[in-house]
Amino acid sequence: MGANSVKMYQIPAYANSKTNMTAGTILIKATPGRVGKLFINTAGTAGAWAIYDVAAASATAAANLVTSIAYGAASVAAGLSVDISYPCQNGIVVVVPTTGVAALTWQ
Repeated sequence: MGANSVKMYQIPAYANSKTNMTAGTILIKATPGRVGKLFINTAGTAGAWAIYDVAAASATAAANLVTSIAYGAASVAAGLSVDISYPCQNGIVVVVPTTGVAALTWQ
C-alpha cells in the first residue's frame, strides 16, 4: 500500500436488536448467529454482564462463556457500548445483572 492509501474494513450489519433487557438470563437466539454490540443503559448493582454461546438459557456454563463484565468495574456505566462482534455456533444468551438494563444487536 502507498503512503496515502486507505485500508477499508467491512463492518458487519446487525439486522436484529433486543431492547429493554432487564435482570436475568435471556435467550436471544437458539440457533447459530453473531453477537453485535451490547449497550448498557443501567449499570446494575450485583452480578455480571455475560454473553454465552448456547441454545438455551439453562445451559450457561464457563465452557460456553463468550465474555463477562463485572457490574462493579470502573468502566461500566450507563451509556457504555461494547462492540463484541463474535460468531456463536450454538445460540446467544445474555445475562443482565441485578437492576441492569441493556440492549443488544445481533444477527
